[in-house]
Amino acid sequence: MFYGSVPAEAQAIMNKIVKMWDVSDIYIGCSGNFTLEKFISPMGRFNLHSNDVTLYSLMLGQFFQGKTVELSLSESGAEMFPWLSQYMETDLDRIATMLLMSRIVAYVGKEDHPYYSMMLQENIKQYPVMHEKTVKKLSDSKLRISSYYNGDAVNFVKEAPDDVGFMSFPPFKKAGKAFVKDFAKLEQIFTFEPPEYGFFDAESLVDYFRLIMQKKAWCFGTDMRLPADEFGEYLKGMTKTTNRGIPIYLYANYGRPQIVTPLQSTISANIKKFGKGMEIGDDIKLYELSNDAFQTLRSQYMNINIRPGSATLAIGVMVDGYLIGVYAFSAGPTVAQWDKHIETPTMYLLSDFPVAPVDYKHLAKLILYAALSKESKRLAALCFPGHDSVLQKPGEHEVPGAVQGAQPEAQRFAPESRLGEGHRPRQRLLYAALRDQLRRPSGPVDLAGGFADVEKEALTETIGGHHCADKSCSCRPQNAEAVGGQCPVHAA
Repeated sequence: MFYGSVPAEAQAIMNKIVKMWDVSDIYIGCSGNFTLEKFISPMGRFNLHSNDVTLYSLMLGQFFQGKTVELSLSESGAEMFPWLSQYMETDLDRIATMLLMSRIVAYVGKEDHPYYSMMLQENIKQYPVMHEKTVKKLSDSKLRISSYYNGDAVNFVKEAPDDVGFMSFPPFKKAGKAFVKDFAKLEQIFTFEPPEYGFFDAESLVDYFRLIMQKKAWCFGTDMRLPADEFGEYLKGMTKTTNRGIPIYLYANYGRPQIVTPLQSTISANIKKFGKGMEIGDDIKLYELSNDAFQTLRSQYMNINIRPGSATLAIGVMVDGYLIGVYAFSAGPTVAQWDKHIETPTMYLLSDFPVAPVDYKHLAKLILYAALSKESKRLAALCFPGHDSVLQKPGEHEVPGAVQGAQPEAQRFAPESRLGEGHRPRQRLLYAALRDQLRRPSGPVDLAGGFADVEKEALTETIGGHHCADKSCSCRPQNAEAVGGQCPVHAA
């Protein structure tokens, strides 16, 4: 559910701007989760006037004014959750109930799905404890506002005096309808008569901002870079919540320009890259990359709109000493919380991408199969305490010439694992088949069959359509367990 909160990075800039204002009252349009009010109130200098259109914000507005929280169950709400009435005796009880139900309603109406059904039942079972904790948290709140306007933000800014401060962080131009839709289920559980209001689009947002700019002091945030000829001199900040996140632009008539963005640690990775005009060779190896090197390569080759994650293990895939791609695993906690349900350690594939540009259209598939290899799984096992060492110790590996002399802080090239080395004829043949598939313009390997099926296909294709290196052999498929390129009969 979208609560209309202002990102912490934007708050940091807006906080500095507000401290410069010489006004007694601040009006806040589209209060949402009252994030702006929460950082302004401790200053103790301003009378705060809030505004929004949802039941959620209205109840919070009443509570922060010290008024009676006028929350009651609707007929459908009383039918679905008849036990809720016992948690709605005081103002604190009612506001805590509203906050908790704003999250629980996400599972309502989806009881046919086992996950949502389980989540709904568990929330109901734990509700008494959650309610008690929420009441305690609310009782410690010091936020107070002077008034709350339940209505359209455009009307709110028009009715506000000219000699006040005005702030707003409205829903982004494509999020307004989704914002209201998210609260629709909540407003079915409780009695609520929504006010009349309109939705913002790109044009109406700009008109709304022009109204804000008529006040004595003002500040607003948006995901749109507004025209420089009209708004350029008032651009006081830009922030991004992640390196590849949506930029947020802050405009104000006070303050100096500031930028707040996450710091991504990168380094110049001294690794030779595979490129156009080059042919994939036979020697493929896996090398562990440092986090800085992984961040650098990901920024170089992945789409900027893909949000980054934190890698537990990053691996570079090298062919004949040239980097052809990268993949990474993560063992970090997830929403699914696998560690609570699966006893063995788990990892998931966080990222995989090839270098570019190259002459091979399906190079990404070779990176994926490298990630699925047994050697890759052995490298992943090293990330967990108590593992059995399955690779040679660092220092016992031959570092290819392509990476000798590389900056030591950029890559950790040991341990490495050569795909298909030693006693692994199947793996060796699989790589050869994948390489040959890439070389042929007609044919990517079909992923749908799964790893085992592709391995079987690889064995067949690599040795010319036969199940044995001896093309005159008429052995049957069930006797085709290749040993050194021969069936068991010929191997013997």
